[in-house]
Amino acid sequence: MDLFDLTLQTEGHREVLDQFIKGDGNDKFLKLLTQLINDSNSQIEEAIRTVKEYHEKQSQSQSSDPAAQRHDEQVLEDDRTGDGDEAEDIYRRSRMNYKEHAKKYFGLAARTWKQMWLLCKLCAPVIVEGRATLEQLLHSSLDAQLHYLVGPEMKSIKASPQEYDELGFNPKELVKQIAESYLFLVRANKDEVVRVVGKDERYYSATTFSKACSFVRKYGLLMGKDLEDFDLFCKELAEKVSQHRAAFDEADIPSNYLCEIMADIMSDPVMFPQSRKVADRTSALRVIMGNDRDPFANTPVKVEDLIPQTELKEEIHRFAKEK
Repeated sequence: MDLFDLTLQTEGHREVLDQFIKGDGNDKFLKLLTQLINDSNSQIEEAIRTVKEYHEKQSQSQSSDPAAQRHDEQVLEDDRTGDGDEAEDIYRRSRMNYKEHAKKYFGLAARTWKQMWLLCKLCAPVIVEGRATLEQLLHSSLDAQLHYLVGPEMKSIKASPQEYDELGFNPKELVKQIAESYLFLVRANKDEVVRVVGKDERYYSATTFSKACSFVRKYGLLMGKDLEDFDLFCKELAEKVSQHRAAFDEADIPSNYLCEIMADIMSDPVMFPQSRKVADRTSALRVIMGNDRDPFANTPVKVEDLIPQTELKEEIHRFAKEK
């Protein structure tokens, strides 16, 4: 990854990348981004989960087991020297030393996030055009991590600056990268980004985005036009999502208009050839790019195998316009 960073600092290499992702390498690029999204999510989730367990363990240690910290230190020393029970699972033993385990995964996540940030910066127009990847990037990564860093889950990972430093976790830098990634994408196609984020009923919250604006302003993470644009994006997003959800809350949506993967209304329905299940194209593409299989029949499937549901698409669009 360090070599990747170094390579893209050269304008000539960036031009080659641009030609590649806009040409024959588009599918490979989107699959790479999908893999980075999956990796970053699993890495930071593992790190955060470990921090939570560490805090729980600290509370238990202070009240009942003063030897627990010494045990952690001994486990770490055994891993370094090769002493201890060789048959014991290394992964399980590494998790006994919570701080070291969390530090390892925060480090991996930081490097992966840097790659994603760089690709958003250099390749935003291509990412926005790849609707399935854009949705995964926004819902699974940017929206989700903002939810954990400044939203409702923030309290569960709150710690002192010293502890963050010990863990190699820099939440301010991560929030900055997330905010800048939104801006890269918004400047490529604001309407599409607003539309896709607005569909995220799991992680999107106007309150969370408002807190994010306050956070980046308070700590000087964005300045000048960047801060102004991010604030405007958050406000416009909140307004449009509110209008959209109010309209559909009042609507009685036919069940066959709903995606069988995400259970939300479809905009471009397609059918899996083996299972005959219908899903929105973006959801179907996300699944195929992940493992090339029909999620319902567990059989191999390619993007070109999907069967467009043209009549259903027209019905849904008429329904949406009426609402």
